[in-house]
Amino acid sequence: VNIALSKVGSEYQYGSSGPYEFDCSGLIAWSYAQLGITVPHQSAALRDFGYRVSEPAPGDLVYTPGHIGIYVGDGMVVEAATEATGVVYRKMWQDNPIYIRI
Repeated sequence: VNIALSKVGSEYQYGSSGPYEFDCSGLIAWSYAQLGITVPHQSAALRDFGYRVSEPAPGDLVYTPGHIGIYVGDGMVVEAATEATGVVYRKMWQDNPIYIRI
């Protein structure tokens, strides 16, 4: 979580996995790479990479079709959202997400 949070304010760039610009799955791939863990750089592939949990814990992934972020805790996520917002820390907005633990 702290690794991803360190990138809040970075720009959004489709297809990018950092270290200065990210898309949603690129932020996750880069963050895990800093821990020596290789994960896919595609939201649906990330959905299938880990296992589903019913209640998220900090560090779990928050998947909705076409988008993925990292659960921070207390209903908050860090995500590379859009070109307008870039990487942000904000209240979770997803309806009925799938929570993934890696």
